Amino acid sequence: MSGNLLSKTIVFGFAILTASCTNQVDLLDQATAKGDAFTTGLVNEYRKIARFESLEMVDWKDAEHFAAKGLAAASGVHVKPEDPDKWQTPREALGVLKEGRRRLVAILETGIRSGDPETSARAQAHFDCWVEQQEENWQQDHIAACRSGFKNALSKLEASPEVQAARFTMILFPFDSARIVPDEMQTMAELIQIAGNFGFSAIEVEGHTDRQGTTRYNKGLSRSRADAVRLALAMQGIPPALVKVSAHGESRPRVTTADGVPEPLNRRVEIWVRKPLEHVMTKTNGQYDTARAE
Repeated sequence: MSGNLLSKTIVFGFAILTASCTNQVDLLDQATAKGDAFTTGLVNEYRKIARFESLEMVDWKDAEHFAAKGLAAASGVHVKPEDPDKWQTPREALGVLKEGRRRLVAILETGIRSGDPETSARAQAHFDCWVEQQEENWQQDHIAACRSGFKNALSKLEASPEVQAARFTMILFPFDSARIVPDEMQTMAELIQIAGNFGFSAIEVEGHTDRQGTTRYNKGLSRSRADAVRLALAMQGIPPALVKVSAHGESRPRVTTADGVPEPLNRRVEIWVRKPLEHVMTKTNGQYDTARAE
């Protein structure tokens, strides 16, 4: 093949590739979202990424990938965050990205996509951006910007009422007893499953009683209830060092009553799963391990 013909062939192929990608990005530019507010937010976020990759980075492959995700979202599909295992992610960044995805997916499943669709979409798009930039692993300012955007959005979601509610439960006790009944054990197991999905830095256990009995006796009973829950958590694999126990007796009722009045909702232990800080606990192969939060 002559040099002139080869040159024309390369230019022709380049033009086809560019046109194909441009068409995908253009289609997303013209698309109107048909889904809920979350998918509408994803369309807008993926549109930004596709434009940036196509026009500024001249990265047609990734521009087309994110344009396709945006078009799927525009059709009403809840597209999922990227899986770092399916990208050529540097080994040193893989664990942090997988932990970030685990936390994001768990939070989205609480219903926050409806409660705060804009922040939810932004969190997912910035996570995907982080995965893509981390694979390339050379533009540190771009990696930092995507990671920072994800962390900021995730922090806002973690503080939302929907997510806070998912991190809390109450274990109710029979009258004058510190025995955990089977239904309450199941409630606790469900919370621990959520904790493993979110990741957590600590679990706070607060014991309480109703106002029947003396103040001193109720203080001891509330401690026995809290200790029973701590033991049950340990039996489910939670490291005891991460469980903070306190006992409040009858001093903090859920339902205000006169002294001496029995009240089932006050005979309780409250369990709070605290959001990840610098180090978090996550469940892998049935065991809880420490991972560094980013």
